[in-house]
Amino acid sequence: GDVFVGATLLNSPTDDHAGMGRILQFDADLNEKGVLWVEGTTHLVYGLTFAPDGTLWAATSEGIYRKNPGEGFRLADAPKPRARLIAMSALTDSRGHVWFGGYESGLYRHDGRGWLHLDSTRGLPDDTAYGLVEDAQQRLWISHGRGLYTLSLAEADRLAADPSAMAK
Repeated sequence: GDVFVGATLLNSPTDDHAGMGRILQFDADLNEKGVLWVEGTTHLVYGLTFAPDGTLWAATSEGIYRKNPGEGFRLADAPKPRARLIAMSALTDSRGHVWFGGYESGLYRHDGRGWLHLDSTRGLPDDTAYGLVEDAQQRLWISHGRGLYTLSLAEADRLAADPSAMAK
């Protein structure tokens, strides 16, 4: 299949870490097929994932973007954190839910209908999630500045059903 790579055109004359976000698409032989520009971004595209419906999701330094099939990129309607949302990682789990890890803003899950936002106020050990991986037992492994922790998909469902519940 095709390969998608998140990248940034570092072309800002005033910030050597800034430029327009873009997503490069290559075929299976790594021949470039095209470039998708993420309008409105000024920095980095950190992670990409496809949802089962074909929506391409992008974790960027400007937040979470989505591209529905046949449409352009737009900023997703993710819950607003206490500070700016810098999405560091993206993952589609085995049930088709899309997850994002934020820098100092916790975890976000979109289940196709709505959002779940988890952070230290809901019992997570850290508000940063650099990387996300799901294992065979349907647990998310989340990396942060002090190590790793896990969150089962079933526990996430429990937290989504009860907005006052704390993570175990």
